Amino acid sequence: MPWQHLPWPMPCGDVYIIDDSWNAVVISMLNAFLVLKDSPCEGRKIAVLGRIVHLGDMAPELHAQLATPLMETGVAHVLTHGEEMFFLREKLPKDMLGPHFDKAAPLCDYLENFLKNKDLVLLKGSRRDSDFGDISKWFSGLRQGGR
Repeated sequence: MPWQHLPWPMPCGDVYIIDDSWNAVVISMLNAFLVLKDSPCEGRKIAVLGRIVHLGDMAPELHAQLATPLMETGVAHVLTHGEEMFFLREKLPKDMLGPHFDKAAPLCDYLENFLKNKDLVLLKGSRRDSDFGDISKWFSGLRQGGR
């Protein structure tokens, strides 16, 4: 799994990123949850999750089944992107849920104001037929001193 455990300088301080946003299938989503669970974190664990594509009629059930493994990671806040993620949101505790987004730009704006020093962020979702990959590009732009 390609991910960075280096501090990403942001106005709020250093944020740590697990960027596995290249694709998403159920098993890779579950594996990303295990990495999040096992990763040390002095701040909050935040999951930014995009949809899993090509599930057909199984999409509602398979997205909903991600809830229990996600809750077992110790995640404090979950942001979702993409229509299929509503099935996951229905199964999560309300106090764990952040907003849902259809576009990456407002999600990035939210993160810029929400993240705190030492937070750990998991980015996991499919880039296919969506702008989910723009979130990773946004973090990369911060790393390079821009937005």
